[in-house]
Amino acid sequence: SMDEYRKTSTIQDDVLHIIHTGALYGGTRKADLLFWAITEVLKTHPDYKFSLDCAGGNNETLIQTAEKYGLKDIVIDKGFLSRDESLDLQSAADCLLVLVHDMFAAKLFEYILFKKPIISITCGNRERSEATKFVEELNLGIATEEVTQKEDVTRLADFLAIQYERKISGKPLLYEPDEEKVAQYDHDYITEKLE
Repeated sequence: SMDEYRKTSTIQDDVLHIIHTGALYGGTRKADLLFWAITEVLKTHPDYKFSLDCAGGNNETLIQTAEKYGLKDIVIDKGFLSRDESLDLQSAADCLLVLVHDMFAAKLFEYILFKKPIISITCGNRERSEATKFVEELNLGIATEEVTQKEDVTRLADFLAIQYERKISGKPLLYEPDEEKVAQYDHDYITEKLE
């Protein structure tokens, strides 16, 4: 059952592991904001370490984007994973990345089960996308949007730096969801949505 995946374990090392699972829809789902934010962190903290493990059909566009920012080395392409392998990967994450294109992402329901900070990036033209509202209302992590990238990249860089610092000092990552609101999306409801 999905309950087993709630008992999550993170990788004990000095790297902030960000995980993305799912399709990139022919490259329309972009992670530019993430790579840009990481380069901002590395300007002031060159010793901070990040990795982006991605699983899904074709991760080529993510790798190309990383290359553009000189961060190709941090992308680990896991290729296509089975459902169980994908859940194991999410279970080992420090942060979960969701790339949205204006619409709501069902992936968010799956991610909630892991009780980990979520980084949401909306790669469309809409401000205040459904995914952004959801992540903010439930306080699941950080929601950023291509449309407001200038200010969002700074917020995201701060978020990543804080999470990294917490990890290497042995503190749990910042994750304080609104439990009451999360409970409204109970397990059965989420499982039903996923299926």
